Amino acid sequence: MLDDRAKAANVAVLSGCSSFPALSFAALDALQPGFAAIATVEAGIAPSPRVKMALNVIRAVSSYAGKPIALLRGGKRVQGHGLIDGIDMTIAPPGAVPLKRRHFLLADAPDLHLLPEALPGLQSVFTGAGTEPQALQRLLGLLARLARMNMLSSLLPLAPLFHRASSLFAFGAHRGGMFVRATGKAPDGTDIQRGWHLIAEGDDGPFIPAMASEALIRRRLSGTRLPPGARSAAGMLTLADFEPLFRRFAIASGIRETSGDGTGTPLYRRMLGSAWNDLPQAVAELHDSIVSQVFKGRAKVERGRNPLARIVAALIGFPAEGADVPVSVRFDRKAGGELWTRSFAGKSFRSLQSAGVGTDENLLVETFGPFRILIALVPEEGHLHLVIRGWRFLGIPLPLFLAPGGETYEEERDGAFRFHVEIASPMTGLIVRYTGWLRPAEN
Repeated sequence: MLDDRAKAANVAVLSGCSSFPALSFAALDALQPGFAAIATVEAGIAPSPRVKMALNVIRAVSSYAGKPIALLRGGKRVQGHGLIDGIDMTIAPPGAVPLKRRHFLLADAPDLHLLPEALPGLQSVFTGAGTEPQALQRLLGLLARLARMNMLSSLLPLAPLFHRASSLFAFGAHRGGMFVRATGKAPDGTDIQRGWHLIAEGDDGPFIPAMASEALIRRRLSGTRLPPGARSAAGMLTLADFEPLFRRFAIASGIRETSGDGTGTPLYRRMLGSAWNDLPQAVAELHDSIVSQVFKGRAKVERGRNPLARIVAALIGFPAEGADVPVSVRFDRKAGGELWTRSFAGKSFRSLQSAGVGTDENLLVETFGPFRILIALVPEEGHLHLVIRGWRFLGIPLPLFLAPGGETYEEERDGAFRFHVEIASPMTGLIVRYTGWLRPAEN
């Protein structure tokens, strides 16, 4: 009826000019090249805990909490339950510091209904929201289960309370994000898993839902007229329409390919995804190999004076202090990882680097003896920054604020690979700092 009236009036009427489905479908379109068939699509939004949600949004979520939601699962139409079904996901655009891993609870988004029609052969679809603090989300999920069991008729009367609680318990990093992930088969039958990730810093996230409308208006102003009629905005835009709008804000986005075991791709290239192209040539060359190789150079080494810092340095085997120390680094490429053997003036220490899995997904994991350091790889202004995002001792997670930190980066200068490694701790001060250059060793 509305479609007929829109066509009669020669106007286009679009619904869903928001993150779902306009942006989510644009992201899925960018993921599709190389797929012979897509089997599953998962998508979710992770709002910053410090962004105030409008009461009408919380009322909408409360209205379907614990209630049946029709979705596709295993190729069959089934009923999920709002804020009960869920998945875990780490949002990590290539080259950006990832969000902390979150649990996403089923949300009633248009994609649940539109995707099965758009992708014949689709087996499963999921759309969700992952809010912080996660403890409050778990409480909300518990209340949703009570509603499912008819112990509560609805969570809608509690919406004003939830709205107030979201302001009172605004804890966590002031960052939000979104993802779309697809799995399926390539033409040769091999498995493909690919994801589009976005992170918005600070208060920039709430601008994203309005960007689809702006992109459509800009398209119209450029002279492109949409066909008349009433329909969904799904498929009306591409990521290329959004990217100029993203650049006005502190927004990072990109695509990660996570197919296979990665043994045929160098570790850093695999971890960085599309951000690999942002690396300086000398930095890329050092990391772009799947065979063993040796680099040699010179370094300046400084050691901390704190007795505890000296104990830690000795435990790990960090080098002694020196102003012009010969250094070599041997990279032994192993299945899924790299063994780094660093030798300073003939004294060596080792670490194993690998790609994180599970809760450490999309982070580089470096193991020094009993310590495991979780690192985000962030190319920025000609540097590859290594940003500490967590650490463990004998597998036990330790507080991030106590993690060994300091400025650590790689760069190219005068055509050579240069490194700046600083390891310090609030408990010890400086442990070690070594800076210098490396070149491929002559055979």
